Amino acid sequence: MEVGDSQNGNGKEKRKDDTYQQWTLDDSNLLLGLLAEALKNGLRDANESLSQLNIDPIEEEYASSSSPIVEEELEELVSQTQEQQREEANACRLNIANHM
Repeated sequence: MEVGDSQNGNGKEKRKDDTYQQWTLDDSNLLLGLLAEALKNGLRDANESLSQLNIDPIEEEYASSSSPIVEEELEELVSQTQEQQREEANACRLNIANHM
């Protein structure tokens, strides 16, 4: 296998180690739900990033929830978070520029 083959879509060669298990739909939905809840609740660490330690406490609560997170709601939350991060970065840049 040449370097870059996997990136170019050459998937003809089979892996020797077939231990990979594809995620189930329930696992994927659980992960999306945890991410949405974390974004909704502003759960971030000191570096303003999400981590497993922030998300673990809500896993049990979400797992018992019967309503799945709608993909549109997740996209909206991600968009809001990105916009907030841009605003904070711009405010920081202005603050630095004003103190130069």
